[in-house]
Amino acid sequence: MSPPSRALRPSAGSIATSTILALILLVFSTTSRYPTLLAVSIALGGVAVGLALRELSALDLLRPFAVLPIVAAFTALATSASSTPTTDLIGGLGGLALLLWMAAGPELGPRAIGRSLSMIASTGLVLLIAWTSSLLLPRSPALLGIGGALIVAVVITVALLLGRPDLIDAETPATD
Repeated sequence: MSPPSRALRPSAGSIATSTILALILLVFSTTSRYPTLLAVSIALGGVAVGLALRELSALDLLRPFAVLPIVAAFTALATSASSTPTTDLIGGLGGLALLLWMAAGPELGPRAIGRSLSMIASTGLVLLIAWTSSLLLPRSPALLGIGGALIVAVVITVALLLGRPDLIDAETPATD
């Protein structure tokens, strides 16, 4: 067993992103076919266990597994929900909230959320394109290519941004 490496106290960014994640999971739990109390317990339990593993665990060994209870909660709620544009949007927002939560990890430093916002925003753009095209475009195989082309354009943009990190973050990496 490794000794504690830091004080057992969650950061403000971690509490804020956990709250956002919990709220989105609570809204997502209303779309579930599970009884309300069970769905709410799954949602809040997943976030609470994930936060405890990441922030309150004295063992560095457990921190990488903190995302698993949250993903399990999302999976349990998603498999019991009917697929509608609303549930798809809530699920996508939950995915963005999970990325934000992961960016607020204690091992990444205090400004990690700011550094990762451009990547989270580009992922949000893909979600927006997919969701609006599913609502606004008529159901036609020919128009599927338009949505696909827009998503490919965003993925290429993200790849270019990943290839040029100086465009995103001007800070000196901590590993140098």
